[in-house]
Amino acid sequence: MEERYIEWHTYGETVIHPVGIALTLLMITALLVVPRKYMTAPMVVAACLLTAEQRVVVAGLDFTALRILTCVGLLRVAVAGDLRKLRLNEMDWCFLAYFLSGTFFYVARELSSASIAYRAGVMLDGLGAYFLFRGVVKRSTDVKAVCGQLAIACALIGAFMVVEMVSGRNVFSIFGGVSEISDIRDGAVRAQASFSHPIMAGTFGATSFALCVGVARSCSGRLLVGLLGATGAVALCVASHSSGPAIALAIGLLSIGVWWIRGYLRPLLWSISGLLLALHFVREKPVWHLIGRVSDLVGGTGYHRYMLIDAFVRNWSEWFVMGVASTAHWGWGLQDVTNQFVLEGVRGGALTLVFFVATLVCGFRAVGTGRRRLALLPGLGRAVRLREEFFLWMLGVCLVAHCVSWISVSYFGQMSMFFYLELAMISSVLEPRFWGARSRMVKSRTQVGAAALSFARPSF
Repeated sequence: MEERYIEWHTYGETVIHPVGIALTLLMITALLVVPRKYMTAPMVVAACLLTAEQRVVVAGLDFTALRILTCVGLLRVAVAGDLRKLRLNEMDWCFLAYFLSGTFFYVARELSSASIAYRAGVMLDGLGAYFLFRGVVKRSTDVKAVCGQLAIACALIGAFMVVEMVSGRNVFSIFGGVSEISDIRDGAVRAQASFSHPIMAGTFGATSFALCVGVARSCSGRLLVGLLGATGAVALCVASHSSGPAIALAIGLLSIGVWWIRGYLRPLLWSISGLLLALHFVREKPVWHLIGRVSDLVGGTGYHRYMLIDAFVRNWSEWFVMGVASTAHWGWGLQDVTNQFVLEGVRGGALTLVFFVATLVCGFRAVGTGRRRLALLPGLGRAVRLREEFFLWMLGVCLVAHCVSWISVSYFGQMSMFFYLELAMISSVLEPRFWGARSRMVKSRTQVGAAALSFARPSF
């Protein structure tokens, strides 16, 4: 991470702006009074308008604005009994195992009170936010409402990003945590708005683009909202002037295009996997060296990403069991772990990395399971069925964009919360009544289609 961004983040001291206090209190009130299915809206608003630096320190423990809101939201859904009613599916279990494994190995390796406090905060941010969203996002209407909120957020933040790109000044600097004067690279302003880094802002746009397209195509009466959101998502990528989000957006667009040849998805994936495997053994350098080659074309620090992955593979014995405290000795600049997959192995060892990847696999399987269950729903016309299937496809494209982004960045700040929200939305597809009352009518028909759904653990 560049030194410019490190100096703007302080920990262990209360940093809160009066406007930040007012907005946080307003969002807390909203969390307590709005209908439960709209509880995601205050979280999205806070993540977009408050910088990650806004925090209150109590007894040495940092409580960011989002962490405070997560605690309030969890308290409400726990009192309402939504968590007790939640039936954990295979994706939930993998996500829970991923966090518990990462915490165990991290604390066991560091063996300090600071490591315990740090992982406690990470688990509250991760597990707390994920299960908060799982408790309130249960049906397709809930997921579409959240996607509409994200589309509005993209349109709003995209406008701020464009203004920052033109003026070179960030209005969110009044909250602290971001610089007033925007960073410049290769003569271009790197806007970041309220996000902790320009790459995080661009990544938010790249991963939200497909959801905005889903809103425009599949949500009745929300065409304008979806189009504005998609435009804002593109503006986020452009204004951030970062190659990682640009590549993730491009892969997302390509994945959306695959919708029209979705019947050939399996052979297409096998062909791509076979091609990459062949290139790995034919070329002198490993296949991940292509990341550096792509960087030569689009700019950025792709060679650093290649060196990081290469060092991760070559030094597997150091991190495999329970992670490693530092990667600085792997090479110059490699203390900055700008790859989410590498970071999971470095922090929690191979088992944590396996659970992380398993969570993603379950996410893609959930989308496939949702499409199969959709085919069994009675009373749906062909046009309606295609719209619903397209929306599920957009959830899968969103997850693809995350996976592409993680090759060049590891999440922090608000972007982590957005990922947990989108992961919870995908997991909700496995809810027995995801499509409402019609889902009860599917029960007798699933016996006929048991073979097609045999890999899906959740029962109807």
